[in-house]
Amino acid sequence: MSNFSFNFSLGSAGTVTASAADITVANHILNIGATTLAPLPGRQKIDVRQIEKAALVTAVAETAAVWTITPTAAASQEFSILITQIINGTPKQLVATAYSLASGSTATTICDSLRAVINANTTMKITASGTTTLVLTAQSTFPLIASVSQVTLGSTPGVFASITNTTPGVAAKGTYAALIAQGVSSDIIVAGQSYSNFRIEYLAASSNDPGGNVSQQRNTLNLYINAGANNYAALATRIGEIINAFASGGSVADPEFLALG
Repeated sequence: MSNFSFNFSLGSAGTVTASAADITVANHILNIGATTLAPLPGRQKIDVRQIEKAALVTAVAETAAVWTITPTAAASQEFSILITQIINGTPKQLVATAYSLASGSTATTICDSLRAVINANTTMKITASGTTTLVLTAQSTFPLIASVSQVTLGSTPGVFASITNTTPGVAAKGTYAALIAQGVSSDIIVAGQSYSNFRIEYLAASSNDPGGNVSQQRNTLNLYINAGANNYAALATRIGEIINAFASGGSVADPEFLALG
């Protein structure tokens, strides 16, 4: 059985058709594209009874992780933290250490020492800031700081009043850069836009030899929809209904097709 993949997009010009008319079901056929898709040949038609899987991967904006660490100032102590960040899918770690003076150090001077270590590191993609607290902020395109914890390297560990993940990191989905990295052509998506992916895996008949013998091929259609386009919300709602085999506008089973997914 052959496997083929097709990529198309909707809404790159800033709008999708109102009333979710870009995706409809009639006579067991899923019609995609009330207007011309990018690239041509425009409308796609799939027998819903041949769909094996369907899903909508929604575009998600990036959120940089933020951690706040507060040391309790005390003399002649070691303040060490272990930071784990996800960089290009791989966990990277850094141990940052500050030592308080025998004559006494303040929370600010302890945090200043930790900031200097972290900001001097070139592997981690983190910016350390703050004054009496240490604030760790993930840098753009590297939003995930998986954990921050105290570690002890010597016999006189200091105390951290708190180590808090104040803003959990969220990796972006569907951004132009991410899709280009996945191999999506720049001919069908536009820089600065984020796209949800309506992904459909289905079977189709194919006559692929001079004798006219018919075989089945498994196809994958990726429809990238500009999540910022006008009328996007209604279209996303309709896609959710289709995935669940519901009729338009509700949660009633649609006899046009078998349940997907």
